[in-house]
Amino acid sequence: MNTEMIQLNEQRHEPGYFSNNARWLKPLLATLVLMISTFVYASMRSFDPAFESLPSIPEWLTVTAAVVGLSTSAVFAFLTKTMSATIYLWAITALANAAFWFVVIRYISSLLN
Repeated sequence: MNTEMIQLNEQRHEPGYFSNNARWLKPLLATLVLMISTFVYASMRSFDPAFESLPSIPEWLTVTAAVVGLSTSAVFAFLTKTMSATIYLWAITALANAAFWFVVIRYISSLLN
């Protein structure tokens, strides 16, 4: 009887949210931690004179890391068939379009000035 209960519990076990979406959430969380740490580092350098001697992080490095991390997360979200992955793909597509048009408009306005 005890083995029957164990088998029933194993059959009812359903994977959780993170296990279903871990493939695209892990790169996204790593990217978010990296972005937050660069902002914290930059704010520490600007507010505390003791940190001013530390080298600054180049902006191109931060942008490159963000693009690579978000792109990796988007590719894995595309391969994951959950509602959260679909919503994330819609959001990242909107963000990419907004960033593209922001760059285009700034470029055109710099040509006009």
